[in-house]
Amino acid sequence: MQLSGNLPDDIGQFTELQILYLVGCGFTGPIPGTIGYLENLIFFSLNSNGFTGPIPASIGNHTNLQWLDLNGNKLTGSIPVSNGTTPGLDLLTKAQHFHLGDNQLSGDIPPALFNMRLIHLLLENNKLTGNIPSTLGLVTSLIVVRLDRNSLRGLVPSNINSLINLQNMFMYNNQLSGTKSHRHERPELYSEVIPPWFSTLQALRTIKMHKTKLGGQLPAALFSIPQLQIVNLSSNRIIGPLNISPNPSTQLQLVDLGNNLIGDFNQQSEYSTSIGLILVGNPICRESGVTESFCSSTTKSTTPYSTPQNKCVTASCDSGLVLSPICQCALPYTGSFFFKAPFFSSLENPSIYSSSLHDSLMEFFQNASLPVSSVSLKNATRNVDDYLEIKLEVSHTENQFSLGQRFLGSGMYSFRQKEPAERALEQSQPFALWDPTSGSGDVPQLKGARSFTFEELQKYFGD
Repeated sequence: MQLSGNLPDDIGQFTELQILYLVGCGFTGPIPGTIGYLENLIFFSLNSNGFTGPIPASIGNHTNLQWLDLNGNKLTGSIPVSNGTTPGLDLLTKAQHFHLGDNQLSGDIPPALFNMRLIHLLLENNKLTGNIPSTLGLVTSLIVVRLDRNSLRGLVPSNINSLINLQNMFMYNNQLSGTKSHRHERPELYSEVIPPWFSTLQALRTIKMHKTKLGGQLPAALFSIPQLQIVNLSSNRIIGPLNISPNPSTQLQLVDLGNNLIGDFNQQSEYSTSIGLILVGNPICRESGVTESFCSSTTKSTTPYSTPQNKCVTASCDSGLVLSPICQCALPYTGSFFFKAPFFSSLENPSIYSSSLHDSLMEFFQNASLPVSSVSLKNATRNVDDYLEIKLEVSHTENQFSLGQRFLGSGMYSFRQKEPAERALEQSQPFALWDPTSGSGDVPQLKGARSFTFEELQKYFGD
């Protein structure tokens, strides 16, 4: 079953609706303005469709909304804010998740937008212009900020250092700078000053600001942030000497400073290859006789995590079947998870995948009374959009048709009409907080399976 076509204006009749989750359904055309009549919405996701036209300002009527996800459509125009006579998204003061990435939105980011309790702000891969508003620094609850792949320019607001909970900052492919520019004593090294907040965001795990016109000398304290894992500041105007702290973060995996203006590296003689340092394209790597690994374009190969196979007596299965992790020959349902800002960067750490995601999945299926015998996670990779993608195989204990009635469409959602909306909201995002220690990271979007019962689909959508 594949839903498609326009979302009808009649959607506005369901005024008691608290959850609207239509992910990957094939809808096209504009989002109807009557969506604003659904004033009781708590969870609203139209992710991965083909919606076009502007974001309806009437969405601002959803004053109880906690989750807004319009990611992955073809929406155009500016981000609407209220003006005294019409509503706007700035009225969503209870919103925690604001996902508008992968669209064609344009214009400035409205300063009035940031009066919310946001945790995730995802505006990546649009056509946004202008400066980053300083009001962003007022949202101290933020954990993830993605502004990458836009046309933003100017200074990064200095009060960004107020975002004490920020873990993932993606601002790459913009025309940004640090603080006011200055002339280096060598004229050819004209650059900007690295902003002081670089070393004050003590919760930071990932910072990606490559191709942003950022310049200056990096503070050594940046590399000592306790949970820092990934630093990508390549293709900027960063100068030396490079000083990676004597006590860098024990979790630091990658420092990509390729294609900058670094001529000296203080720790060059005692550099440890445990940190994946990349300095290719810097003056230090153009000196004769340099053989250090950080000047090589060859990256360390890794083996992405896959659910380990038990030692099975049966080594093979009939044609078309695969051996599940619990040694059963099965024809699994397959799909893919997409994480836009996970709390981790490793593609091979088994404790993350087996103890967190795998166990959460199995618990979800069991709580939903679905006949699932095993779950297999495979080939964790980063795709072209810098999203973490994980292949999923779900093996079942019933016949294929019976389980197929429960797995339709794309996305994952457990719908129970008679249960409170809060329970349904929790079930619709069972992996939102699957970091066992900090609860960060973006909700995985599952492509290829959603758990509605066949009877429920018939009741609400007909044949």
